[in-house]
Amino acid sequence: MRRAFSPEAKARMVELVENLRAALKERIEKLDWMGPEALRVRLNTDPHSPGRFRVIGPLTGMPEFYQAFACEPGSAMVRAPEVRTSIW
Repeated sequence: MRRAFSPEAKARMVELVENLRAALKERIEKLDWMGPEALRVRLNTDPHSPGRFRVIGPLTGMPEFYQAFACEPGSAMVRAPEVRTSIW
């Protein structure tokens, strides 16, 4: 990605994604069935983890994730080594 996109293009895309996340979060929180209370109920009654944690959580602990998305140390997407999941 570093070769294909300039730092300015990356910054614009990061800002776009942050704005989208904020807008979606606001819309989701206004839905009764998606709000914090509904999440608490699901966590206590559903054996599956909430959808947003099914992929993001495990993948953000993998070195391949950091390489594929050019995540720099210290960025919000990089988990500290002591809290990463290790399977092998």
